[in-house]
Amino acid sequence: DLNSLRGRLEGRYKESDWALSGSKVELLVADGTRVAPTDFQAAWKQDGQSGRITGSAGASFVDFAVLRKLAAYMPLDPRSRELLEQYGPEGRVSELRAGWSRLGDGLERYALKANFSDLGVLAGGYFPGAKGLSGMVEFSEKGGSLTLDAGHSSISLPAVFPEPDIAFDQLRARANWKVAGEVVDVKLERLQFESADAAGAASGSYRYTGEGPGVIDLAASISRADGRAVWRYLPHAVNADARDWVRKGIIAGKAHDAKLALKGNLADFPFRDPGKGKFLITAKATDATVDYV
Repeated sequence: DLNSLRGRLEGRYKESDWALSGSKVELLVADGTRVAPTDFQAAWKQDGQSGRITGSAGASFVDFAVLRKLAAYMPLDPRSRELLEQYGPEGRVSELRAGWSRLGDGLERYALKANFSDLGVLAGGYFPGAKGLSGMVEFSEKGGSLTLDAGHSSISLPAVFPEPDIAFDQLRARANWKVAGEVVDVKLERLQFESADAAGAASGSYRYTGEGPGVIDLAASISRADGRAVWRYLPHAVNADARDWVRKGIIAGKAHDAKLALKGNLADFPFRDPGKGKFLITAKATDATVDYV
């Protein structure tokens, strides 16, 4: 139900093959949803014999909140609608280019490149969540790269931390990754962050082979930190009893000029055998109070 539509549209439609493109298109839906002037193209096709689905999309500007509302009027397959609801994307994307092919429930190929601002997505399983992120991303099934430059924002890492949500006042990062079968290699070129709990920088690498928690080589420096928040940043590899002791035991204190080194197979954490890895934290503390009971 459109109140108004402006711009140039071209398209074709069959039951299992459709394409649509537009130039300087803006529209207003009866429920008040408005699409600002944008150029776009989208195509979707399903092979009648194999069931394979291929698609592509591009746009000069996309508002995910608007897209989710308009999805009810688009001829999407049930799985695509499910993913849209499952991850609930929000925020704005510019210079978007994407393509994919899917057979059954699994993606065979995919590629995406875009700039983004105030981006948000819900976490699910190993898939991280985020809110308020700005930057650039480019990836495919073979790997990708990510640049972040955000103000007030947050990330959610349920696969890494029992307390998954981490809020930031400033977040800047640059990372890239490669995928070969089940092996994923991630390189964190730089990370700079500021939050209510801490401020610092980090760099390192991580490898996941398809088995176990993976192998990490991480170095971080902390210019300031609130000791009462340390327990929130202990990963799943730290057992619940130890995490609970840190939460209750550190009842006051601030740290500065802190260093963290974490290197080795996380299955061997906390590396009681020095030959298997390294986990070292050094810091200068002030006004620290620890309850050992």
